[in-house]
Amino acid sequence: MGVDLARRLTKGLGRPKVRREDLPQEAPKALEPEAQKRFLRAMERCTSVRDRALALLLFYTALRIGECASLDAEDVALSARKGKVIVRAGKGDTYREVALNAEAREALSAWLTERRQAVSHLTRHWRRWGRPNSRVTRCHLVA
Repeated sequence: MGVDLARRLTKGLGRPKVRREDLPQEAPKALEPEAQKRFLRAMERCTSVRDRALALLLFYTALRIGECASLDAEDVALSARKGKVIVRAGKGDTYREVALNAEAREALSAWLTERRQAVSHLTRHWRRWGRPNSRVTRCHLVA
């Protein structure tokens, strides 16, 4: 009934004449130096190891959000003095390796350690009590 009414009201009007607005083709802008300082100070106060690691990874490597989201734990190579992130399918489906500075390495190392401990705890629990449903599993692994 609603579709018929819409057709009757718009019958004979033809296609709407709307001028397309041209949007400027600008690249994303970097944070101003003062905003960068505020961001880094906020990350120092961040209590979530995961959130801090992801924010610093994006900040120091300039990865695109999609590239960061598609990373696996195996794509992060860390040692005491070096580190890199392997982007397997970046813009234009390109492969690249991005070096990590000391602060990003430290944050990622802390998160990966915490994540391994959580997964280890869950797998011990699953062996004893059985695997829970997928919703509960996702909540524990993502957190």
